[in-house]
Amino acid sequence: EALNVAKQNAKNLGAKVHFFYSDWFNEVRQSFDLIISNPPYLSVKDLATLPLGIQRFEPRIALDAGKYGLDCIQIIASQLSDYLNPRGIGLFEIGANQKEMVKKLFNSYGFNIYCDVIFKSYICVISLHGRSWIIKWLYRKYV
Repeated sequence: EALNVAKQNAKNLGAKVHFFYSDWFNEVRQSFDLIISNPPYLSVKDLATLPLGIQRFEPRIALDAGKYGLDCIQIIASQLSDYLNPRGIGLFEIGANQKEMVKKLFNSYGFNIYCDVIFKSYICVISLHGRSWIIKWLYRKYV
């Protein structure tokens, strides 16, 4: 269902986007200059405190990221270097209390990482070659 919504949004915007269904990187056969993801990042504790409207209508698979909220981010961090071009960057939304854990995780895989609040969301820029200046520029320009 989410893929259909994304396709319709791209069509409405006139964007030329190739969509495909994959469980994280399982079906990916190429590398990219830019990888953007809003992965599930809620912990079991966070899920229990969500407003009832979100609990009732958001699919749990879109929110639940295990005990500490890092299961999906762990998968991304462990495989990202295989799919991100050498000068590419990744942009990921994370939970408000996960900044330091996510930094340590991506650093352990050799990535440079910069996290900040952008448009009321916690966003991390990840690269192998210190390209975090992009997020700093976005922050100054749009926030």
